[in-house]
Amino acid sequence: MPLPSFDQRVAYLEGRTEEHAGVIAAVRADSHGLRAEMRELRSEMRDFRSEMNHRFEQVDTRFNWVIGLLFAVLLAMVSSAIGVLAMSRAHS
Repeated sequence: MPLPSFDQRVAYLEGRTEEHAGVIAAVRADSHGLRAEMRELRSEMRDFRSEMNHRFEQVDTRFNWVIGLLFAVLLAMVSSAIGVLAMSRAHS
């Protein structure tokens, strides 16, 4: 098997270099698309976080109201029990 000539080797390397340049250009184009998709995903995640924070604030407010109502009911029950005990002792 004869060795390729210098010109043949240079032509082969030029062809390979062009192939590599094409592949690198395709990778760059794909990376630009990927960057755009990542920006869009980050924006969607930011919007989602904002929405979730708003919802948690609503839940916190409702939770505080429920706790306040339960405490008021407990206070009313304890007051009623004390009143009943005081009335029963006053009549005895």
